[in-house]
Amino acid sequence: KLFSDAGKTCRLMADEMLHQKQPKEDALILPLAEAEKQYILSVMEACGGNKALMCRYLKIRKSTLWRKLKQYRLNENL
Repeated sequence: KLFSDAGKTCRLMADEMLHQKQPKEDALILPLAEAEKQYILSVMEACGGNKALMCRYLKIRKSTLWRKLKQYRLNENL
């Protein structure tokens, strides 16, 4: 019962958010995946493409970095 009530509350909050005023036209809103890709690119540039350094800066494992690079087709940039 408790979880079904929480689900209803979440759905109501989501509905309210959808009906709120749209963001300002000059606001830059990216999909999360695109924001992540851009962030990884900026870290890549700052680290000179050094993957070990990128992993330390991003606080992720090397396998995660490789997966993200492949996912966003950024491994060609190295």
